[in-house]
Amino acid sequence: YVIVDYPDEELPSLEREQMADSIDAILSNLSTLKRTYRTSRAVIEGVKTAIVGRPNAGKSSLYNAISGEDLAIVTDIAGTTRDVIEHTASLGGVTLNLADTAGIRETEDVIEAVGVELARKKMEDAQLIIGVFDSSRPFDSEDTALMEQMRGRPHIAILNKCDLQRQADITACPITDFVQISAKFDSAEPIERALETVLGTADLDAEAGIIANDRQLDCVNRAFYALQDAVSALEGGFTFDAVGVCIDDAITALCELTGERASESVVDEVFSRFCVGK
Repeated sequence: YVIVDYPDEELPSLEREQMADSIDAILSNLSTLKRTYRTSRAVIEGVKTAIVGRPNAGKSSLYNAISGEDLAIVTDIAGTTRDVIEHTASLGGVTLNLADTAGIRETEDVIEAVGVELARKKMEDAQLIIGVFDSSRPFDSEDTALMEQMRGRPHIAILNKCDLQRQADITACPITDFVQISAKFDSAEPIERALETVLGTADLDAEAGIIANDRQLDCVNRAFYALQDAVSALEGGFTFDAVGVCIDDAITALCELTGERASESVVDEVFSRFCVGK
């Protein structure tokens, strides 16, 4: 800014490479800040979480284990859960808006079919999918199809009933990172550790700065894209004043984020470091 606005002053020369390196460093910091958005929202607002799986896989047992209460009916009869049961629970400092769903399978039972459709809808809308799979029987095509749907989305795959003899082969299926538990007997601690990994809450440092709402994310994105334009301008051989326009846009966005007035903060910074205009 000083070089652009005061070209006649005896100021240190500014190399394009030096400026590009400085902008790259800021872009890296903004990228780190952007990654805090989903994690901080999870901590502050909670995560829409769907517990899904085949009938009798142990979804309701897991739902009760995470909730810390016997909220869902648990029986050995497949298809006990036909509606969506919802409850809010805290796990590892994260609020989970849990939905226990009907077992996903093809069925001719009209009522159960409605429950299965609701389960699929909850899975589509979920921010986190907890898929429960029965380790005591071989995986079938419906298990595999469910795993395929989970891939590419935030998920925790539970291999349940590990207190029984294993029949499921986890070496040849779309998902391999299973949390192996017995929902009837184990605590929810292994799921808590998996949750920290999936949501990134283990590495969240609120003191380092986080963004926690859409307005803040928009400000950071605008600053990020403006600085990318500045880099493109540098690489394209544009003049420093053209690059400065992009940087000015980034500063405006960041000052909006912090609540400062861009014009005042920029001027103060310039005159605190350089003696110009005398």
